[in-house]
Amino acid sequence: MSILNSVLEAEQKAEQHRTKAQNEVKELLEKTRLLANKKAEEIIRSASEEKTSLFSEVQKSIEEKEKALDNEYRKQDEELTSLASKRMDEAVSFILGKVINL
Repeated sequence: MSILNSVLEAEQKAEQHRTKAQNEVKELLEKTRLLANKKAEEIIRSASEEKTSLFSEVQKSIEEKEKALDNEYRKQDEELTSLASKRMDEAVSFILGKVINL
């Protein structure tokens, strides 16, 4: 075999190796892209589920606080109404006393 043939054969083998390496790199890049997309979708789905869960927890907490405040205000209203009723009797007696004394 001549030197020229050896060189041509070596170049051909080198080109085959280069093509094979390029194809392997393309395959690896595609696999990596697909895996990254899958992971990103999982992260997005997980974040969405967590957001929904947190929203529910916050909503429940707001409702509980709202009920507690409503109960507290109702209690204060009842105390003020009771006090006003007691004072109403005093006020009526006072006014009647003034009217009768006129």
